Amino acid sequence: MFTIRLLTDIVEDTLAKLTKELDVVEDGSDITLQICSAGGLIYDAIGIIDFFNARKLHVTAEVLGYAASAAALLALSCEKVRMGEYGSLLLHSAYNREGVKDEGVERANAIQLSIIKKRCPDFDATLLD
Repeated sequence: MFTIRLLTDIVEDTLAKLTKELDVVEDGSDITLQICSAGGLIYDAIGIIDFFNARKLHVTAEVLGYAASAAALLALSCEKVRMGEYGSLLLHSAYNREGVKDEGVERANAIQLSIIKKRCPDFDATLLD
């Protein structure tokens, strides 16, 4: 099993770094994604999710301490999630730098909610606020 680590915020070049690291892995492989991250840019996290899906990778998330915001969404999108007794996930509504809920933010929240509901069908969307 191949292991990659996300131990920082998800930023503009995170997808590029992860894809380069995964160049040696065959499509359909089992990988472990170790996460300890405060989150970051939601659309970049969605890009990582899309990359995993396009490569048909079987991803197990291992939360090391915490996965917050976009990192929590990334963890929840994986086939399996492992987390220790003291691990934490933090989810919240997406927002832009101006704090305005524009069309992009609404789309990000819809994607986020669909990923959460796959794992937790009874999740109340108002909890994101």
